[in-house]
Amino acid sequence: GREEGDIIACRRIAKRLKDGGASLDLIANVSGLSEEEIQSL
Repeated sequence: GREEGDIIACRRIAKRLKDGGASLDLIANVSGLSEEEIQSL
């Protein structure tokens, strides 16, 4: 559903930020994902 789509979009954006060199702290703050989730992207 929509909520699942929002989560997928959020993870995509977080991965782009990570690949672009953004700090895990910043990505976690903006996305709401945990640092562990971000590291696994």
